Amino acid sequence: MTKRIKISDLPDFDAAEYLNSEEDIAAYLTTVIEENDPALLAAALGDIARQPPPTRASPPKHADGAIVDPAALSGLPTPARGDG
Repeated sequence: MTKRIKISDLPDFDAAEYLNSEEDIAAYLTTVIEENDPALLAAALGDIARQPPPTRASPPKHADGAIVDPAALSGLPTPARGDG
């Protein structure tokens, strides 16, 4: 005879604890969307919303501490700035 387990005895599971990167989130959403279940999608979006935003690197700076213009990094011409 198999032992019966009560649902209340199971440990809590929170999918949000396992969404550690943008790749994890993308894989999770892909799987949920494939299930074609609106309630599951709503729950998954809630899991994702509980995650803190991913850390972004701070913008690059010149030696003098001024932030580098992103257009300069892309090789695109930077707009001329008037002196006043």
